[in-house]
Amino acid sequence: MTQGPSFVMSRSRIALATLITVSVLGSFYYHTRQPDKKADKDTLYNDFLDSLPTPVTPEDEANDFLGSLFKNASDIVPSTLEEFKSKMAAVYPAFERQLEAIRNMYSSFWDYLFLEDFRKIVKESLNEDDDVILHPEIQQEAFVREGQGLSEAELEFIKRRKERMRAAFAFFIGEDEVEVDDIPNIGIASSGGGYRAMVACSGYLHAFNDTGLLDCALYMAGVSGSTWAMSQFYSPLTHASVETLKDHLSSRIHTHIANLSNFLTILNASRHNAKILLHGVIQRYYQQNGSISLVDIFGMLLGGTLLTKKVIVDSKKKEKADEEEEYSESISLAENTKIAKTGTVEEDDGAKVRPRVLQKNEVKLSKQKKYFEDGSLPMPVYCAVRHEIHRPGITKQATMSSIPEERDEEENEKKEGKEENPKDLYQWYEFTPYEMGSEEINAWIPIWSFGRKFKEGKNIEKLPEQSIGVLMGMFGSAFVASLAHFYQEIRLLLPEAAIQKADEMIQSYKSSVSTIHPISPASFPNPFYKMPAMVQTKDEEKEEILRSENLVGSEQIELMDAGMDNNIPFYPLLRKGRDVDIIISVDSSADIQDAPHFDRAEGYVKRRGIKGWPRGAGWPKKKETSHDPIEIKHKQKNKPSTSKYSLDTCTVFSSSSTEITPEDKDSVKTTYPENTNPITLVYFPLIVNNNYDPEFDPQSAEFCSTWNFVYTTEQVNKLHGLSVANVKDNIEKVRKLVKEVWKRKRDERLRKSE
Repeated sequence: MTQGPSFVMSRSRIALATLITVSVLGSFYYHTRQPDKKADKDTLYNDFLDSLPTPVTPEDEANDFLGSLFKNASDIVPSTLEEFKSKMAAVYPAFERQLEAIRNMYSSFWDYLFLEDFRKIVKESLNEDDDVILHPEIQQEAFVREGQGLSEAELEFIKRRKERMRAAFAFFIGEDEVEVDDIPNIGIASSGGGYRAMVACSGYLHAFNDTGLLDCALYMAGVSGSTWAMSQFYSPLTHASVETLKDHLSSRIHTHIANLSNFLTILNASRHNAKILLHGVIQRYYQQNGSISLVDIFGMLLGGTLLTKKVIVDSKKKEKADEEEEYSESISLAENTKIAKTGTVEEDDGAKVRPRVLQKNEVKLSKQKKYFEDGSLPMPVYCAVRHEIHRPGITKQATMSSIPEERDEEENEKKEGKEENPKDLYQWYEFTPYEMGSEEINAWIPIWSFGRKFKEGKNIEKLPEQSIGVLMGMFGSAFVASLAHFYQEIRLLLPEAAIQKADEMIQSYKSSVSTIHPISPASFPNPFYKMPAMVQTKDEEKEEILRSENLVGSEQIELMDAGMDNNIPFYPLLRKGRDVDIIISVDSSADIQDAPHFDRAEGYVKRRGIKGWPRGAGWPKKKETSHDPIEIKHKQKNKPSTSKYSLDTCTVFSSSSTEITPEDKDSVKTTYPENTNPITLVYFPLIVNNNYDPEFDPQSAEFCSTWNFVYTTEQVNKLHGLSVANVKDNIEKVRKLVKEVWKRKRDERLRKSE
């Protein structure tokens, strides 16, 4: 079933409006306090209680209440509630039921807030921040580490991983024994794409594990939806089991993350759940000087949905269980909106379960070390970006009203031949269980200290580690995209006649719409506040600006979904010291043939002076010349001429070590002349696989929309199965490539030893 443009755009508005609804509800929890006042636990607790609103009668106030939820969202939804309801209900029948659910939940919501038990939970949660057993990191001082090199902890991991994978790698390539130094560094780069990417990533992981390829990988980098899969894989929810990950996803994503009934069920299930879910939001309230953002609420809802186990209370099943639902590509409208005041819900098979959120010491990124530090798994790398904007007069909170005034200026710059926004770029930040920081600014902090306030390279407070639920919201915050990114998301869904005119308008205002974020990104205390902006160059008599004044001069740092820049996380795998030889690229993006992932990666490696990138890798351009610089080392299968994809489900792009050279030979920004290893890309696009199901294409299947947050078990199985099939159909091609790279490295080592 093909989605019409009005349907998809309305769906995205619904998603945003639903999140705004919950954001407003969340803001009722908290009352803005003085930003410079450092409150103790009792003061913060009392301020919190004083901020609770007086109860109102939902039956009498429902329309006024719902109207107020949307009064600040005029740029996103219609101005009146009735107009909003009528338009949305026309394309989304379940939306009327969701509004009714919100009305019904309103009474229960405030009943919960005014329970004395709830007040005790809030105080307990705040007091636990001083518990050194729960949060041993609060006893440690944190400092900024400067430099390009990897941390000592990561270097130790590399040694253990390479030694441990030695036998597995030899088995994978069919050799009796291999030398550790000859093993290629393999990194997995898994793209964003909402729940579609999360489910697909779990399928690729499953297949990599079954085929032995996962045992040969050193790193796994993720963007957006893939980070959600990784967060659950490296956790007590699954204990790094690919089978358990699939089962867990199937059991958790059949209800929308913004379903308030489901959220209250989780809250009501136990004091533990309430403390964990509210703790992350209270953290953010403190960090943002008494405010809660849409990204924070999104993270809380994601955490409540995905980081929750089902504990069976009564396994007694119905005498006749419901028949299994048939597979459909339509978006599921069957959501559970029942109020479960006891916190217990009944499954379709009659079993009664109670949701349980992970423990406080389990919802920390640093705790993921236990699953890979011994070398048993690849190291996870989570990605986010910061939008560095230098253009005078433009800010991240700019609005469309500022655009017309700037058009003449932009056109004059073009006529004069000036480069458009040469310094407006996205800086990549990585989060690992060891550190958070960016190679582009040569600065890093211990991951457990992210969320603390820093000044001049040292923390000025000791707080518990940031909840991973909050980080998941930031990693996947695609809705804070610039206007240009919003346009790219819906471009191909517009009528063909409208695309050209829309393209012309966007091009005319390109530099402006690329810097405007209608919804603000997540804001955190800036670890690099008051750090030196200048660094010494290779020429000891010169200095170069490495960190902008915008960065080091701000107490806050705004971070967002890395898919805003590149939906495939190539960059962290190209970092010095990681020196990957092979990148396994899993691409679950929408609009997959036209996305600029490879072009941006090529521009990045040129700018950074990284050698060995396969020039011209990616989807063939529409007007491709007869000369093709890409060496595709496999025979294309005979496909029908009607195929709409110019690449197969797996394509290999190879390079030499001399194809990419620095644009600026005098630059000191991460130029690695010693890194001469050719980089090989193994590209897995999430497209139709005729050997699996020629009728299923995730690029057009309705339920695979980036904005869909409800999957049936059958839909999870279908998408997961496609990912598995894409790997298993091509594993011999990958095995052959890996062995070729191993031989090259072995031969180079032997030549050097002669």
